[in-house]
Amino acid sequence: MQRNASLVGSFISLLQNSMSLPLVKLFIEADPELLTQVDEQGYSLLHRAIEARIPDNIITYFLEKGMDPNLPTPNKSPFRSLSPLDMACTSYESHQPSVLAVLINPR
Repeated sequence: MQRNASLVGSFISLLQNSMSLPLVKLFIEADPELLTQVDEQGYSLLHRAIEARIPDNIITYFLEKGMDPNLPTPNKSPFRSLSPLDMACTSYESHQPSVLAVLINPR
């Protein structure tokens, strides 16, 4: 994974404002490297999408594009190493049963 905190953050901000799958597809097709970026804490786009409560159709698209729901973050203090699946299971603030179902059994 490549580190680009501002790119991950900017893309998540865009998703929070539009939450449009066609727009996500447009960006990912134009720059597939977005799928390999992580922020300064080691969180991938999939981690941040779950945290931001992005709709499950976009999460499904990320998984179809090969994002790994079991990819852990680096274990750097004070942050615990978490995979996107861990986040979907344990975080009260970002808990979404439909996203958890998508991560466990993608269509």
